Amino acid sequence: VNVKANKGQVRVALAEKVDDYYGAPRKNENLPGFGFDDCVPINGDSVAQQVKFKKKKIKDIFENIPLTIRFELSQAEIYGYEWRDSSV
Repeated sequence: VNVKANKGQVRVALAEKVDDYYGAPRKNENLPGFGFDDCVPINGDSVAQQVKFKKKKIKDIFENIPLTIRFELSQAEIYGYEWRDSSV
């Protein structure tokens, strides 16, 4: 995530996409272990900040599931994001 959160934070939540209407699940419909409260908050200013979850890893998600990625910003800005395997 390309983020600027010097005085705030960013958290991420992942949910299974339900329909084509922006795939907007409700806040409590996150994948288990991938909610906002499960995300390690992102602080600071970085062009490539990795998103981490407290007890789960992205590889714990079944392959080929369409996902919705949501960002929660508090005194922060996001300039872009990229989904990739961080083990490479």
